[in-house]
Amino acid sequence: MPDPRLPTFIENHGLFDDAYLATLAPALPLGPGVAPERYTFQQAGSALEEITKLWLLLRPAMSYNADPVRDLVRGVYKTFGAVAAGQRLLGRPDPALVRPDFTVYRDSAAAARAAGTPRDDTAGRYREAYAVIKLAQLDTALDSGTPAPAAALRAVLAAGGAAWGILTDGARWRLYAGNTPGNRYFAVNIESILALPIQGGRSAAFLWFYAFFRPDALRAAPGPAFLDMIPRAAAPVPDPQPAPHPAQAPASRQALSFTDAAEQVLERHAGGRPMHYRAITAQALALGLLASHGRTPEATMYSQIAREISRKRAQAGGPRFVKYSGGLIGLARWDA
Repeated sequence: MPDPRLPTFIENHGLFDDAYLATLAPALPLGPGVAPERYTFQQAGSALEEITKLWLLLRPAMSYNADPVRDLVRGVYKTFGAVAAGQRLLGRPDPALVRPDFTVYRDSAAAARAAGTPRDDTAGRYREAYAVIKLAQLDTALDSGTPAPAAALRAVLAAGGAAWGILTDGARWRLYAGNTPGNRYFAVNIESILALPIQGGRSAAFLWFYAFFRPDALRAAPGPAFLDMIPRAAAPVPDPQPAPHPAQAPASRQALSFTDAAEQVLERHAGGRPMHYRAITAQALALGLLASHGRTPEATMYSQIAREISRKRAQAGGPRFVKYSGGLIGLARWDA
């Protein structure tokens, strides 16, 4: 059952602690207590722009074979300033062959050093690696088949050496920890993120992908990486049953009205200070709080809040919101 505190494009299947993830959004793309610089957000914005171009170019062909997925993965890590090194095998792949489709390294020199290690030196091959990656064709069932793509990635991790594994069909990106047994993963759906209707919502939502899948999140020196600071889930979870692609599956979270979504955003993400109604709308969309939003969600948000304020002024308890100049909205209870 998805945690309702997390965005709809996030699935945490028993890898990290849900309660911690629910408090993490204001600190993305870095950890709590670390104030991101403007340059960090500029880097994330540039990555979003480049990955969007790749997605629009490659998405039409992804349903036919895995080659466009391969090109997308290589392009994503090139955008992140890293190298996704791998060999394109000819013919039908051997299902008994335990090897990743890609291994992510800092640069081509690190990839060349890894390629020069003896075949049986697993530790040497992954000494400088950020992660290993297995690919699947878009909309493939990731947890079923012979072999299931998820099982194939877990076999690569079980062979030793890699700290993190990534399984992706281009749209869904799953993150597995090499030292965690079972089918426990954290997933981000970039197809859902790129479908958000306004730029602010896409930018805020993309920080989840940027925070968890960029190379520095997987491995950092000196000091711990971003992922090493996130508490793991306490209890294991059962393997999921095959399900429709997330973009086609029915929504599992209850949609909120515009005003209820605004209240939740202000309560959890405003830090006790008024937010512009456009920022409230972007955050509500990024968190997946609005299942139906129409073509002008920002205008709808502002008009719904204004209408509620007018309607509840004469009622007991008064309105939930306070409207300030310049489009700023706050919660009335902050002034109580």
